[in-house]
Amino acid sequence: MGDYFALQPLIVQRLQGANIPDLGGVLTARDVAALLEGRTDDGGVYVLYDGETVPPGDDYRAGGRQIVLQQWLVILVTKNYAAPAAGDLDRAGPLLWAINEQLQGWTPGPGFDALIKVSSPRTSFSEKNAFYALRYQCAIQTQGSDLL
Repeated sequence: MGDYFALQPLIVQRLQGANIPDLGGVLTARDVAALLEGRTDDGGVYVLYDGETVPPGDDYRAGGRQIVLQQWLVILVTKNYAAPAAGDLDRAGPLLWAINEQLQGWTPGPGFDALIKVSSPRTSFSEKNAFYALRYQCAIQTQGSDLL
């Protein structure tokens, strides 16, 4: 594989090529500064690395090879048109459904298991935006220096 974050561009490409109506830009961590400054693309999504877990037990470890479960967030940002705690559910619901259809169970390619939907963080709201996160997990195999 050669790149610990190789899954990110694959997720971005998958969503960009999905032709999801009303989906804005598909962005990455490089674009988070604009998000934090409140400059958001209505209906845009951010694909962000969200850590990893290592399954317990020897079944996941074979010498210099190890299975790692990477977690990735796909955060949909919509304008918060309704009451501060409501968000834009009529718009966000169909977008989240379409995003999930593209990612849940999708196998990105060699070296990746299928993406599995796992528990997501709570929705959050700012004065201007609603942030709906979906979290996916993907098993990858890492290798140590003895195998290079």
